[in-house]
Amino acid sequence: MSTPAILASQRAVALSIFTFQNAGDLDSLVSLLSDDPATRVFIRPGSLKGRFPEGGIEKGMVKAMLEEHRTKVKEVGFQEPEEVIQEANKVVVWLKANGKTVDDSAYTNEYMFIVYFETDGTKITKIVEFVDSLYVAMLAKGN
Repeated sequence: MSTPAILASQRAVALSIFTFQNAGDLDSLVSLLSDDPATRVFIRPGSLKGRFPEGGIEKGMVKAMLEEHRTKVKEVGFQEPEEVIQEANKVVVWLKANGKTVDDSAYTNEYMFIVYFETDGTKITKIVEFVDSLYVAMLAKGN
């Protein structure tokens, strides 16, 4: 059963993903993930097929994936969420980013994250990240 305290903690943990990403604190971000071998991060939509593993990114590879992203985007610039929706062991966050690429061009994107928690509500077991695929394609082409 999710108590108000557990729900508040889950919301805070989910939102700290973006704080850590903005600060470049990838170790703290990865520490939010469960040690369960089934823990995964999925990047969607399906139109990005081939860019990210279909079965998700394992916890041990999440930092490397984020570091690779940092070779193109030096400042993600996550903004305050447009919407946060929550139920037991799940937080959905819709937000935008206004950052900078490594060549100081504008980096813009729009995201929807679904963050799943262990049944005790303490660690993240799965993140499904939906990105605006047009922005991703523009970044890949250097636009």
